[in-house]
Amino acid sequence: QQNKNIIRELPPYAELGSDDFDPLELYAYYLGLYINNMHRGIYLDYVLSFPVTYKLDVKNRILESFKAGLWKSLPESLQKNEDIAGRFRVKLGVSEPAAYAITALKGYGFDPDDENEKYLYAIFDFGGGTTDFDFGIWRGANDALRDEEDKDYVIEHINSEGDKYLGGENLLELLAFEVFKANNDFMRTGKESGKEDSKTESVGFSFTVPHGCIVPSGCETTVKNTPSAKRNTKQLMEVLRPFWEGIISVASDEKDAEDEENSKTKNYCGYVFRNDETVKFPVNDGSITVDLFDNNGNFHPGQKLYIDKQEGNIHVDLVKILE
Repeated sequence: QQNKNIIRELPPYAELGSDDFDPLELYAYYLGLYINNMHRGIYLDYVLSFPVTYKLDVKNRILESFKAGLWKSLPESLQKNEDIAGRFRVKLGVSEPAAYAITALKGYGFDPDDENEKYLYAIFDFGGGTTDFDFGIWRGANDALRDEEDKDYVIEHINSEGDKYLGGENLLELLAFEVFKANNDFMRTGKESGKEDSKTESVGFSFTVPHGCIVPSGCETTVKNTPSAKRNTKQLMEVLRPFWEGIISVASDEKDAEDEENSKTKNYCGYVFRNDETVKFPVNDGSITVDLFDNNGNFHPGQKLYIDKQEGNIHVDLVKILE
């Protein structure tokens, strides 16, 4: 807060030492402050769930960060209490889709009476950064077994799988990448084709390449890993977010056209999108407008990037990319 120009260079998370700044520990500390207070009470027992693709060493590293951060969020007087310290616990739980299965099955009224009453469950979890799939059996507990005598329900986990690079944010990054790539000439020069002004200096713009994509030919000077490139990618992702999160349905009937006339929706490439004050459809006359940072870090508001433009042979099929 005192110096906005401080930059911390951190090693990869798995290689953080005991004396290194740990972002996840800080995150857990703030979560702990939100959970533990005079309004909600004090909690000492925590269970962490994870995407199914996380390896055990990564889970354990995150567990240690959360344990340190949550402990520091407790009042100092409790931290000095040996009884409290002995009861404080942070442990690994089931995967995120399995954790949701427990909540959903109970919420929908699946209430097995005993171990003989079973329900098969399957959860497809399409998240922000990962896609997980988990399936198994949900049954009542067997009181004759020591491990189950104090439980109401049991999940018998059969299998799980996932893609740690497939999620909503990944798709937005891919859309942004395809738009930047199609407008590479503008990104390189910072000037729209045919509208160059010799009096206007420009150092051009840059963008990042998503995981799994290669740097296209001709983009070697515009694809970078600099702060400006990362900010530009993030800026365009936010502009494109209504395109991804505003899909309502497949375009089908006259009501879709009627709603579009009232500016409630937008028909585009066979789909109906929200187009209201809250979620504004981003494509207008074949282009989108985004604020960008040039390679010197200077801010340039209202830059136009094209989705469809005959001159320059630009055509980015956003729908096809998602499909």
